[in-house]
Order: sequence, then C-alpha cells, then structure tokens
Amino acid sequence: MTKKTFQKIQLGVDLTLCSLCVLLTLHNYTFSAAMYCLWMLRIWTSMLMYRRSTMAVYSIGLSAVVGLLAFSFSPCTTTIVLDVAKVVISFFGGDGRMMVQKIWEDAREYGYTRTVHHVIGCLTYLWLVVCPLIQYIYLYAKKRLVQSSWSRRSSLLLCLYLVLVIVIVIIGSYKDFLSLFIAALGMYALPYLFKEIDFSRLLTRGEASYIMLLLVLVVCYISGSRISRQAVVAVVALPAVSYAIFNYSCNRRPIYREMALVVLGSMTFWFAQYTTNMFRVLLLILSLGLIGIAVGMFVNATRRKWKGLVLFLVAAFVVPISSLGYNPYSATHTSRMLDYYVGYRLGSWGLLQVHGSNGFGLRDRYGMVLPAEYGSIEFLDGMKPYAKVKEGMSEWRLYDVERKEFVTDDIYCDIYLYGKNVIRLQKDSCELYVKYNNYYHWDSEVMQHVITDTIP
Repeated sequence: MTKKTFQKIQLGVDLTLCSLCVLLTLHNYTFSAAMYCLWMLRIWTSMLMYRRSTMAVYSIGLSAVVGLLAFSFSPCTTTIVLDVAKVVISFFGGDGRMMVQKIWEDAREYGYTRTVHHVIGCLTYLWLVVCPLIQYIYLYAKKRLVQSSWSRRSSLLLCLYLVLVIVIVIIGSYKDFLSLFIAALGMYALPYLFKEIDFSRLLTRGEASYIMLLLVLVVCYISGSRISRQAVVAVVALPAVSYAIFNYSCNRRPIYREMALVVLGSMTFWFAQYTTNMFRVLLLILSLGLIGIAVGMFVNATRRKWKGLVLFLVAAFVVPISSLGYNPYSATHTSRMLDYYVGYRLGSWGLLQVHGSNGFGLRDRYGMVLPAEYGSIEFLDGMKPYAKVKEGMSEWRLYDVERKEFVTDDIYCDIYLYGKNVIRLQKDSCELYVKYNNYYHWDSEVMQHVITDTIP
C-alpha cells in the first residue's frame, strides 16, 4: 500500500466517522453544541492534514480548546460514541444494539459507568486532538509540511473568526429554524468584519462541497426531526441546493431549467404523501423521473457517471426523505392528514396520525406504529405513550405506542385518566385501574405499569 493510498483511506475513515458523529450529536438528547463544533473542526483538520498544510496547527489548537469544553459534557460524548459503535457493528452484520446495551448494563452492574465515561472521553480526545498533533509534529520534523499561503496575521484573524462562529453556535440553541437562521446570518456577516481574510483560499473546491453538503444534511435532520408541515420549505429547496453543490464541485454552473426540474420533482414528492396506493406510487415515480432528467443533463455535461449516480441518490432520496422526517415509500396504503399529530410529546419523534380506507392509525419515521383501522385515537397523557383507540361504535382499548402492543386484551366502554399516573378502565360489570411509572422507558425490563381492581 502506497503512502498516498493510506492517506486517502485515513481521510475517508475520518470524514465518515466525524460526519456520522455530527448527525448523531443532533440526534442525542444530551445535545452539546461544543461537541458539534469539535466534530466540524476535526473534519477541517483531516482535510488540512491530507494536504500537509502548516495551517493544521491552528485547527488542532482550536480543537484542543473546544475539546476541553466539549468533554465537560461526558455523558453526551459517551452516548454518541456508543451510537457510532452500534452503527459500525450493525454494518458488519452484528447486533450492535444488543452488544452495546449488554456492555453498558454490565458496567452499570459493577459500578463502572463513571470509569466508562472517562475512558471513552479520553480515547475520543486522543483521536480528535492528540493523534493529529502527533502526526503534525512528525511531518514537521521530517520537513514534509507544505507552507500555507496565509500570513501569520491572517491565520490568527481566521482563528478569531472561528472562535466567534463557535460562540454563536454554542450560545444559540439552534435546533429550531429561527436560531439556526440567526446563527447562519451571523456567520455570513462575520467575513465582512475580517476583510484581510481570503476565504476562497481556505478550502479546495472539493472540501468546500463536502462541508456544504454535510451542512445541508444537518438542516435536513433539523427539518425532519418533528415531522411538521413547515418541512415543505426544506423538502422543496434543499434537493435543488444539493444539485447546485454537486455542480459547484465540478466547476459547472447549473442551468435554470435543470433547477426547475429538481424543484418540480421535490414538490411532487411532497404532495405524494397526501395520497394512497397506486396514485402515490405514480406521483413518486414522476418525482424520480423529473429529478432523473436533471441528473441526466448533469452527467451529459460533466461526463461523470458515478458522481451523477450519487447526486441522484442524494437529491431524490436522502435529502427529501430526511427533510420530510419519514419515508413515504413505506405504508403507501395510508395518507398523511393535513394536521400532524401532537398528542404525544416524548419517545418517537414526530408521531404522525394517518388515514386509510378502514380508519385512522399512527406511524413514526420508520413505519406503522398502529394499523389504520380504528375510528378514533386519543392520547390520555401527553408525557406517556398510552392512547385509547376506538373499535366499533363505543368500544375502547388501551394501547402502548412505544412498545406497539395493547396493554390488555379486553374491550372497555370508556377509558380516561383517574388521578396522577392512573388510568381507569371502565366496563359495565367491573372497573380496573392501570398505575404506570413516573419514568417510562420502552426498552426497560422493569414493568412499566400495574393493573389492579382497587384504586391505587
């Protein structure tokens, strides 16, 4: 294996792991903006080290400082690393979720959770900061570094600019669109305050394209995290933005009719979710066809077939599905209702009420949670996953949304809340009570509720 091949493999592994961690950081409930900035700095460091630029010392220094701040949130780091381990193990054919859960339960049983936090934090800091620093020192000693065209003054101003950007990201809880817009506006305005910095020399065209595409995926995730109707903006606009980024990477200016085809295909994709069965399939095929025509024009102009294939997958599948928040190619027999369901606020993000030919149902981003065959669905407690579903004219059953199972097999004439953490199941002949825990976790082996015939 040549040194060049090894460097490409190293860059590919670094970019893949860091990009995965960026998305998992947003997915994690213990969200840390400092960790998010650290992953992005590591991506920049990897690119600079691949080019052997002397500028890498500044990115490593910033990573060291931000890393010390980020790892003060060690539970966030541990959860992200364990999530990455699950994905990697599952990719190679293992049951990543069960293996990681078994290791974590063993550590909790023997009282090693704090040790696990510290060990994972140290190993992650070693990979993110120490390893690039050692590699930089080695290249510096061997005189293999390439002198950057930036002056020391410009480099220091760039570091100050990045510090301000990081502060903007950390201060704003930018998981919502308004805060994200304010942060983006601040980052866009900052270059005008540092006119000595030539930002065009900061990244190569390919590096800039990769980072812009990653940021598009981040916005897609933020858009689709709650499955709201406001996602129409991201669903329609971001595929066109992705198309423009791929053209930029090939140093080509896209034609307006190509962009119009992508936008039209994205709009067709959005309206398809409100239809069912064959009509939805036809609309989805039409959406793929419109985007495919635009990608065909791209391939015909650039002669890059593999990049065209990746562009089609990104613009037609990855970006619109991620922005929408769920996969409309699954459960085509149900259609989305005009108002998304907000009766339950925890657990599966963006629980959605859908309508089929036989009644109402529930689905999350992955598929159906409750078949669309019930007359009505009502959540009893917005903080707990218990819903009463209507069968027939006046018959009700109690359903656990997270575990996807009925709490009891019996049918009741009425179900309603009866005090704190108590649900009353009423029949003509008897009454039962469901007492559920204050803390609910769908994957816990602990019994989440108790059914009794006496008032708790």
